[in-house]
Formats: sequence, structure tokens, C-alpha cells
Amino acid sequence: AAGESRRASDGRRIAMEGVGERAAIIGARWRFLAEASAVLDRSLEYEETLANVVRLVVPRMADYAIVALLADDGSLTWGYSAHCDPSKEPLVGRLRAYQPHLTTEHHPTAEALRSGETQVVDVVDDAFLRSVARDGTHLALLRQLAPTSVIIVPLAARGRTFGSLLLATTRDSDRRYTDRDVAIANEVGRRVALAVDRALLFRAAEHAARAREEMVAFVSHDLKNPLTTIQMAVSFLLEDLVPDDAAHQLEREQLQAIHRSSERMYRLIHDLLDVAAIEAGQLTVAPSPQAVDVLVADALELLRPLAAAKRIALVAELPA
Repeated sequence: AAGESRRASDGRRIAMEGVGERAAIIGARWRFLAEASAVLDRSLEYEETLANVVRLVVPRMADYAIVALLADDGSLTWGYSAHCDPSKEPLVGRLRAYQPHLTTEHHPTAEALRSGETQVVDVVDDAFLRSVARDGTHLALLRQLAPTSVIIVPLAARGRTFGSLLLATTRDSDRRYTDRDVAIANEVGRRVALAVDRALLFRAAEHAARAREEMVAFVSHDLKNPLTTIQMAVSFLLEDLVPDDAAHQLEREQLQAIHRSSERMYRLIHDLLDVAAIEAGQLTVAPSPQAVDVLVADALELLRPLAAAKRIALVAELPA
């Protein structure tokens, strides 16, 4: 009876130790995922986001890692890479020249992109390296890196797959991926995809803003030239051709309206340029007193032809 009691006690202790070990593993996993979310939310800058992704998984999840993005033509463009051994980072960088195409057969990265499902190579042997190598130089490079297992997680957001995250263990660390690692990699991959997608959207918005600023600058410059010609022609008419007398009062009023409108257009062009300066944080404001009656009179003169066409009289009564 005493022996059975001891065995039962030992069994409960072993069971409790097993529960404690599983709880510790789960706790470490969630802490890592929480850290991953925090790291990936640090920046909207595209390059910095890609760097944060790789620094997150190397060396904790991988001996080396590569982020690649899918181009419109189906090819993979290099995003960012790192190796836990700084001396071997140039080797990983040389893989840039050997990124597969979306249509490449029997390649786990291409298959991950086509299917949208994580691809796992539990055991990377020389036969596998030969199957994915494009030529002898590529094969020699892969043998130098000596991967032992690989996980390729497709990066997808908003219903589209736009890249991949490759994680690899190597002979130097003597570790291989397990089902638990694959589960964590999938969770990390979802967070990475959202972070990279946000960074891509932010970069696209920045490019659009720069394109708009360039367009405003070009349009403003192109509008100034004909506007200057109009102002010079009106000034010539007022000063030299149209006499300043009662018989030509109507003609002079119309010319003065054109002159005021051209000046207003000139100010609007500078307002467009001010928008670019505001967005660049370079606008300088120099406030000064303005006579209200002059501003109102200018506005009325601008609208008077439209009012006259509808038989509306515009009248302003205000002190100077």
C-alpha cells in the first residue's frame, strides 16, 4: 500500500511538472507574440518595418530570415534579410539574385505564394538543395548556409498575397522546426503581413503626396507665364491705349476688372505653393493689418459680372 501511494504521488508530481512545463511554454509563446505586435507597431516607414520584421525573428525563431515581396510580373523582389552570424549575412544577401518566380515549379516559396498556405520543409538535405538550386553557384551558396529546416509563411492582407517570410535553421545551431514552431510562425506571419501592408500603404500615400506636390509646382509655374502676359497686356491698354475720360469709362472698368482678376489668380497660384510649404513644414506667416472695405470691394468686383448677368445689384455699405 505504501509503495502504491508513493507511485501515485510520483505520478501526480510528474503530471504537475508536465502541466507546469506546458504552461511555461505557452506563456513564453504569448509573451513573444505580444512583443512581436509591439515591435511591428513601432513604425510606418517601409524599410524600417521590414528591418523590424527580420530582427524580430532572428535569432529567436530563425538562424536566418528573408522577407520578399511579390511584384506585379510575378517575380519576388528582395525586402530584407539577416543572419544570426554577422559574418554570414553577405551569404544570405547573395540569395537576392536567386529569388524564384511565382510560376517556378517545385519551389516551396513559389508554392506558398500560389496556395496562400505555409510551406514547411522538416528536413533540408542535399537532394532538396539540388532541387531548388538554379545553377552550381547557387547550390554552393546554399551548401555554405547549410539550412536544416525551413518555414515559408505567405504574407497576405486585404484578400491578397503580396510576399513571403522565410525562416531557416542551420547546421550551426543544430535545431529543427517542430509543429509548435510552425504554429508560432503562422501567428507571427499574420502580424507581419498587417505591419508590412500598412507600411506599403503609407509608402504609396507618400509617393502620391510627392507626385501631387510636383504637379502643383509644375502647374503653378506654367500658369504664371500666361498670367504675366495678361497682366502686362492689360497694363499697356490702361496706360497707353484707352484714354482715361468719361467716354471710355466702361472700357477702363472692364480692363481694371481683368487686372484685378489676374492679380487674384496670381495670389491663388501662390496659395497652391503655400499648400506644399505647409505640408513640408516650411510655411512662414507674416500677419499684417488689412482694410476690410478694400477686401469686400475686391470680392464684389469679382462677382459683379455674374450678378449683372442675373440682373442682381451688389451693394456694400461699411466704414473704411
